[in-house]
Amino acid sequence: MELTLDEFERALTDRDSSTHAYLIGKLMRQAKPDDALQFVSPQQIADEWPSIERYLGKSRPFWAWLLEQWERLGYVKNHPDFATSRLRGFAASRDINLTRRRVVGQFHEKL
Repeated sequence: MELTLDEFERALTDRDSSTHAYLIGKLMRQAKPDDALQFVSPQQIADEWPSIERYLGKSRPFWAWLLEQWERLGYVKNHPDFATSRLRGFAASRDINLTRRRVVGQFHEKL
């Protein structure tokens, strides 16, 4: 799919477009975060998270973490769909963090 910059920007603002979520996901997946945020706002990402997360590929954990931080700091409003979706995807990473804490705790006990 080839688009001019104007066509791309129009597609990002047209929520009724069949490629809207795909293009946002592709932008977030392939561009540096600072560059992606030139086209979409953190709140827009949070609001549209359920429809764009499937297009993020391996960058999904990073973006989910970043949105969690933005939410914690008050940069984005809590969105019920975002919270449900984020929690569903973070079960594995939560287990990893708990395991890391146990290992670190065991290390400190030996000192």
